[in-house]
Amino acid sequence: MANVGLPAPARGRTTLRVVGVVLLLLGAAAVVAGAVLFGKGALSDDMDAMGRFALIGVLLFGGGGVLAIAGLGMVSAGFHSTAYVPGETLVTDPTALFTDDRRLQ
Repeated sequence: MANVGLPAPARGRTTLRVVGVVLLLLGAAAVVAGAVLFGKGALSDDMDAMGRFALIGVLLFGGGGVLAIAGLGMVSAGFHSTAYVPGETLVTDPTALFTDDRRLQ
């Protein structure tokens, strides 16, 4: 029977960690930029600039939060061990379970 284990689990975990950190950093930068834009709009004397900056700031803040949470989830998944997923076949020959003459004693 062919090995149906996980292909290179270490590479997959490393990929999750790297992509997760990148998304986390991008999300954090977007959250900070959104907060700054919102603050700039809230403190503006020009009503047109206030609405524009506030809207862009809220959207950027929300999108950055989603990116940061996704990145944090990917980093967390990258640091989990593979104990939850069987990496090797649990039963090497399933037909031997029915044809084996040995009895449990």
